[in-house]
Amino acid sequence: MAGARARPGRRAAPGSAVAAACWTLLVWPLSSVSAQTLKLSATLTIEKTDDKAKTNDSVAGLLAYAKEKKLEANVVRFLENTLQQLSKVMDAAKVVEEQKAVHVPSEFCPAKYKVKSMPKLQAKKVSVKKITAKDLQARLEQGKDLSFKEPLLVTNATGLFQSGKWDAIRRHWHAGRIMEDDHLESNFKIEYWAPDKARARLVGNMLQMEEPEVVSFSRYIVICFHGTPAKPKLPGQNTEHCEQVVDATKMVHNLSELEELNIFPKVKNALPLQAAFRQKLLEAAGGELSSILGKGAEKWKQGTGNLPYRHFAFGPSGSGDKLHAENALPVFDILIHGSRRWLLLKEDEMERVAQKAREALEFDKTSAYMFFEEKLPELKEEFGLKKYVEFNQQAGDLVVVPSGWYRVSLALADSISYFQSILAEKASALV
Repeated sequence: MAGARARPGRRAAPGSAVAAACWTLLVWPLSSVSAQTLKLSATLTIEKTDDKAKTNDSVAGLLAYAKEKKLEANVVRFLENTLQQLSKVMDAAKVVEEQKAVHVPSEFCPAKYKVKSMPKLQAKKVSVKKITAKDLQARLEQGKDLSFKEPLLVTNATGLFQSGKWDAIRRHWHAGRIMEDDHLESNFKIEYWAPDKARARLVGNMLQMEEPEVVSFSRYIVICFHGTPAKPKLPGQNTEHCEQVVDATKMVHNLSELEELNIFPKVKNALPLQAAFRQKLLEAAGGELSSILGKGAEKWKQGTGNLPYRHFAFGPSGSGDKLHAENALPVFDILIHGSRRWLLLKEDEMERVAQKAREALEFDKTSAYMFFEEKLPELKEEFGLKKYVEFNQQAGDLVVVPSGWYRVSLALADSISYFQSILAEKASALV
């Protein structure tokens, strides 16, 4: 009905005067703003995993398109401004990468993963024969052989490397660099044994080996190194199981990465030839091994079929393996990062003490941490251990372990070392 009033509580029709008034009130502020200059801010988010160079190229492409299509001038200015800011980001990233390339890490792990060092567990008395890298180099230049019948500590062996190579090695074999390597993160796997997991269990009358957890390098670092402010990772019983000894060839993109660590090139080591020959045999066998060995073929190839002679050993402070011999072959070990305590003894001395101590202590089955913390004092005081050598190894020091000697080493700080077994003629072997 014309002229009728709207009932209380009833919404006005869209075409009514009330609706028109409301619409006018809503539009009015926008119409007044339209007469002013507007500044709109758009945020371009660049994640850590984003490729900055590709982002820069994409914006440059958009700018070229905007100019070609003669888009609004303000759109062109917006893209030009974005490109200028991206250019500054690219320049800053370049500076950071250059600084990374020059900076030499002083420790194995980035600060957030560092485990507290244990300098109090250092050997108090050094009883090993020592030689400086300078004296060793002079000996090699004189054509003298490397006939070492006793363990040897070469202090500051960095002099055995070409100029600048040692710094490059310290940068390359750093946990931070390895964790950022996408190829290694995907392809290099570590067999991790939790301390509460038995490596074998008895099933009926058969001893059945358990499978370890297979983890990436970054996951291993989190498990064995990373604590929290409330509960930091303490060295010792929390870390004693964490040392890893891995085939060095599994940690590289190309075998050339290991060449700079071959500091005794004049030693005619037969192990590389054996490794190459074994690889040829495996290739020649083709699929026949799978038919013969069944499901275990691949595992056999990785283990028995592939006997590496170059290794990396790494782990947090407090980690280390039990007393053992390294395939009864001479070994040289260069510490890249960290600090270690060593003890070495001949096989006859170990057997002599073991006859008395094995049942009481089982010292050959205990971790390096527990060996130095508890077992060594007992072996000396109660079981007459006397004939052994002991010393501390710092980053840059080289250790030579002759054949026929048992060894145990404890990481006193987060450490990584490279070691190589030697099989050569008597005249030039590390024996």
